[in-house]
Amino acid sequence: MRSECEEKGVDAPQLDHSGTCVHAAQIDAPADPVRLEPGPDIDSSVKRFAESLGMSEPLQERTHSINRRMSLSLRHLEVKSEVFSTIAAQSEAAAPVVWGWLEPGSSALPHIQLRGNAVALGRGSGMHKSHAGAASPRGGSPRPSGFTEEYPLSAMSSACLTQTAPPRAVWSKDLTFVDILDGRVSRLHCILRPGSSTAAASASSSAGAASRGACLLDVSSNGTFINGEPASASGRGSLIKDGDRLSLVLSVTPLVEHFFIYHAGEHPADGSVDWAPARSIASAAADDRQQLASQAATELRMRSLQRMATSKYTTARMSTLEDFQCQICLSTLRDCVAIEPCGHNFCAACLSHHFASQLLVSSSLSCPLRCATPGRIVVNTAVRALIQRMCASPQKFIQEPLSPLRSSLPEKGDADSGPGLPSMLPGSVDEESDVQMSSICPLDDELLPVAADGLRLKQVNALLSQIRDSEKDADVVIVALETLAKIAWNDDEVRAQVGEHDGVTIIVRAMKHWGDSGGVQCNGCLAIVSLVRAESEVCQANQWLVARSGGLEAIAGALRCWRDYPMVQLCALLCMVPLALDNNVLQAHLAQLSLGDIFEALDVHQDQADLQAKGLVALGVLGQGDDTIHDTIRSMQLQIGVPRAIARALRRWGNSSDEVIWAALFALAVLVREGSTPHSPALRAIAACGMLPILNACMSNYKAKAASRTGSGDEMIISAGDFLVQALKPAARRMAWERGTLCLVAFAALGVCAWRCRAKPQ
Repeated sequence: MRSECEEKGVDAPQLDHSGTCVHAAQIDAPADPVRLEPGPDIDSSVKRFAESLGMSEPLQERTHSINRRMSLSLRHLEVKSEVFSTIAAQSEAAAPVVWGWLEPGSSALPHIQLRGNAVALGRGSGMHKSHAGAASPRGGSPRPSGFTEEYPLSAMSSACLTQTAPPRAVWSKDLTFVDILDGRVSRLHCILRPGSSTAAASASSSAGAASRGACLLDVSSNGTFINGEPASASGRGSLIKDGDRLSLVLSVTPLVEHFFIYHAGEHPADGSVDWAPARSIASAAADDRQQLASQAATELRMRSLQRMATSKYTTARMSTLEDFQCQICLSTLRDCVAIEPCGHNFCAACLSHHFASQLLVSSSLSCPLRCATPGRIVVNTAVRALIQRMCASPQKFIQEPLSPLRSSLPEKGDADSGPGLPSMLPGSVDEESDVQMSSICPLDDELLPVAADGLRLKQVNALLSQIRDSEKDADVVIVALETLAKIAWNDDEVRAQVGEHDGVTIIVRAMKHWGDSGGVQCNGCLAIVSLVRAESEVCQANQWLVARSGGLEAIAGALRCWRDYPMVQLCALLCMVPLALDNNVLQAHLAQLSLGDIFEALDVHQDQADLQAKGLVALGVLGQGDDTIHDTIRSMQLQIGVPRAIARALRRWGNSSDEVIWAALFALAVLVREGSTPHSPALRAIAACGMLPILNACMSNYKAKAASRTGSGDEMIISAGDFLVQALKPAARRMAWERGTLCLVAFAALGVCAWRCRAKPQ
């Protein structure tokens, strides 16, 4: 995620743990955010900041650098001020009535009623709640009278809001706030107001009052999503319509996504719904400005700047409880690892599963919080040391915080505060709920640090080593082969690396070495399938590697030796299809090795629809082609009785499995290929086994089911079925005539014999 600062060569803004963007200018910005020029006040602040870090060298260059950075940040904040200016400009037009409601997508979210000029959503407990009786901001210095310490990051958020827009425009009396209790939601996430956005207003002016839409103003850094698409980040907002899906947290983890469904108008059963409490924030503006103007608040913001500027990761001296919360599982960090360069912390197992899900679909690796592209994954020893200290004396940690910064997590006993403070301490979470490391992308300490762009390839090398070196443990080989098949299933880069590092030979040797293990045979076949299943040049090269390394013999051996195990048979048949497809040499070799075994598999496992379908497809692929070798293969299939196997499969599964119908039609079409030498014998053999009435019944049933589903069905199945029916009718009629003629001849012969017997003299 590149920002304006990155494009100008300036350090990117930091993110707090909720995803809220925090610029240096948000901490001590002037009331009129036009431009921040170097001056004695800024120079003295920077000097105090540098002295607190122990810097004694000249500060002139650093002063200009920080001033320039803060000036750029303020210009960036002017965009955000458009959001509140838009609200102010249109606040008088909307009546304080109910104009919509939000239906929660899960039980963890509240029903939200939309009324007044605007409704803001966010993790607002950190913006507007205060903790009385908290520790002094620094050491034991007294807190100024009238000051109640806020959460550190909420102070910066409030500074941003109150200093980048006129106070009365921001804190309108009809602007209400609804808390969303989720650490991943920004302090101020989005604002909804009735009517269309500024951009859409001119385009839809002709519609007038007919439009019941609303405008969503996105003020978060990670984005708000409308029907899966990012909302506009400009001050004009985005138009939302009745039924739109609004996501505050999109795909941070597959199982936890916070979204609402927007409905225009009032709820039909308003009295039966418990609406989320919404409070006006107009009264909070004066208190916020007074607190931000105090000396203690200034020191607090300077310490926040110091923490942000000195470390990308959590340090022992500057930390909050949120630093110990994994933003994937929302529990205390276990085996903490950090992503460079963004510095976000996660449990090693949680991040392992996140990366594994991306590896399985061959997508590029990304941080779960959708920030900059990961550079490296490293062990965060600082956080691990702090967690160990907290485990040793959690009560001491609660009573005596490690740093003057307070956590934005609610304390135990607060109203509507959610989980209490002790539940976030290490050791308080049920250890049985620990997530195990993913075998696809392990992030064990001995493997770290590791570059993100080489994580996939490094994992491939580790898997090949496990397959090669595990001579006594078949379970290790089974898991490694399965993982390799998943990673290489859609990734040509992984396929190429496996081929370059002699991975095909390693897989084939493992299958031969573990011939008595059905699991190794299954996963070995699947691993080979993953290397050759596509049409790329890499897959074609891997086909020849499989043939040269004895892979065809290993597959045929698995099919022959594990005849009574349908899963091994299925994997072997699945492996033959991409190997033999459009490859004359491999077609001939596989037909010679395993044609009889395929027929036996179809005969033994007549009750397995999937196996019947894959076996018939394999027979069709082996005989597909126009060369002489293909005529020979088709003749071999006729000799061993393949038409009978096809008729048997259709009779058993033709009315219930579309996959079996398609596979049977494909195998029949290959056998009766026009212009081939065995064309006429194939038609006779197929008609002789009673295929025509079976095929007619299957096609009639298929068309009836397709009509009942208000669809025409698969055109390929229908056209292939009609073609075969028409091709078989002449052969069936000829065979019927031949049978009739044969019967007449037989009866005539019997009559002649009987007449001769009677005419013979006694």
